[in-house]
Parts: sequence; C-alpha cells; structure tokens
Amino acid sequence: MISVKRHTGSDGVENDIPVSAIREILERDEDLLWVDVTDPTDDDIDQIGQIFQFHALALEDTNRQQTRPKIDQYDEFLLIVFYGLVDEDGDPVPREIDLFVSPRYVVTIHDGPLAAMATTAERWVDDVARNGEPHAELLLYTILDTIVEDYLPVIGDLGDRVDAIEASVLDHSTHGDQRKLLQIKRDLGRIRRIVGPARDILRPLAQRDTSLFSEASLPYFRALYDDVQRVSDAIDMQQEQLENALDVYLSMSSYRLNEVVKRLTAWSIILMTVTLIAGIYGMNFVFMPELDWFLGYPFALALMLLVTGVLAVVFRKIDWW
Repeated sequence: MISVKRHTGSDGVENDIPVSAIREILERDEDLLWVDVTDPTDDDIDQIGQIFQFHALALEDTNRQQTRPKIDQYDEFLLIVFYGLVDEDGDPVPREIDLFVSPRYVVTIHDGPLAAMATTAERWVDDVARNGEPHAELLLYTILDTIVEDYLPVIGDLGDRVDAIEASVLDHSTHGDQRKLLQIKRDLGRIRRIVGPARDILRPLAQRDTSLFSEASLPYFRALYDDVQRVSDAIDMQQEQLENALDVYLSMSSYRLNEVVKRLTAWSIILMTVTLIAGIYGMNFVFMPELDWFLGYPFALALMLLVTGVLAVVFRKIDWW
C-alpha cells in the first residue's frame, strides 16, 4: 500500500495524494512529498523506482531482507536502512525501514504497519504548523527520532522483567526463570545489533558530511545522535544487570543443589549404618550369642533407632539436615 502526503508552505499537509500525481508535483512544484510504502510488492518497488529514478543498487537493497543498517549517498538522494521495533507476542522484533531522502521527498518502505509512522505523521503536522516551510531533513529527523524513542520503553520493560525474575530467583529459582533470562538476553542482543550501527548512520548527518541538507539541521541530528548513544548506554546497563541476574540464578541453583546433596548424603550415611547392623545380624552364623537371646531382635531394632537418632543430631548441628 502506497500512501502519499504533500507539504506545501501555505496549505500545510495534504493527505491521500494519488501516486500518479507524484511525477507532476516533482517537476512543477517545490512541495515536499512523503511517500510511505507498507508491505511493498515487486510492482510497488518498480513503480516507486521509476517515478523517483532510484539507482538499481538502492532498489536491490530494498528488496533484500534484513539488510545491515547503513547510509549510502547517491547523486540525488540518500539511502538509509534503519530498524524499528515491533511487539510480536511480547517479544521486541526488529523491523527494517528503508528511507530514500532528498530535499524534495522522503520515501519510507517497510513491511507491516509501524506505530512510529503514525506518530511521525502527527508530529509532522505539528512541525509544519510551527515551521511553515517544508524541510526534508526535519521530516527525516522526526521519523528517526520517533523510532529511537520507541527503543527506550522496550529496554526499560526488559529491565523490569529482569528485576522480577531476579526477585523470583532469590525466593525459589526454577528452570522457567533461566529460560526467561535467556530470552531477555536474546532480545537485548537483537536491539544491540540495530542500535550499534545506528550511531554510524547518524554520525555523517550530525557532522554534515552530506551536501543534501542545510547546516540548520545539524542540532537536530546531533541531539538524535546523543539519544542513540543514551539508548546504547541503557542497553549496556541492562546487559550488566542481566549478567548479574544470571550469576544470581546459577549461584542459587548451585546452593540449592548443594543443600539437596547434603541431605541425600546424610540419609545415605544413616541408611548405610542401619543396613550394616541389619547385615551383621542377618549372617546367621552358629556362634552368634544374639541368635538365642530372647531380646536380640528388639535390641537390634533399638540399636538401629539409636544410631539413626545420634546421626540425625550430628547432621542437624553441622546443617546437613
């Protein structure tokens, strides 16, 4: 599905522009276009590529899934491969967003609906009301900033889950706790793999290494670069907290295993001693005085109980019981 928005300096943002009108607008007017392509088909990609005259290599990156985050500069536009996060059954999953940016247009291509796009549309209307003039770099900043802002709540939620599991581990650890911790470790790894390259993408924008944007956009992209750095620091902090939680889990599991082993050892010693007594009196040799003794059987039972009681007291004192 292709959605086209048009920003004019006087009329603000106009929605639902027909795709057939894009070429005419680019040739005739100075308006800024935002073309958002959701769940693109091959025909959609070809149509957009023909309208905007995108380079074949850029379109190839768009067709390729899970492209590494990057920024490529062509003669007339920038290609930025960025990643947002979507919630799939409680797990944050990276979603690729391809952005083609020039002073006249911003084209975003992604699979599935993204909340960041709807939020960006609302923020863009507010920006237009304040600034008036169309600026592609401000639209690009709004899109990327909205995506980056969505990272922090996800990371915070993962941190809350780690805290809850860590408290559960201290009370009574289970194999389910270990599985949850490993799932969180996997999620943090996913986020780290998209946040790390994001800094490399924003660095040339923050340092104005591209001639497509004006110097007035530098403060915006520098602030965005700082936000990504803050997200990276938050990931490192959560990673450290996660490692501590895993250490606590392993320590508590080892402690509880030692407790079980000590109790099993104590019972083994008691049963071994009782079995020794029973084995001696079960040999049935002729010259055993207890065989003809009327109280021999009660004596053997009493001896077993006495030994069991003494060993139980000993093990209790050394905390093996």
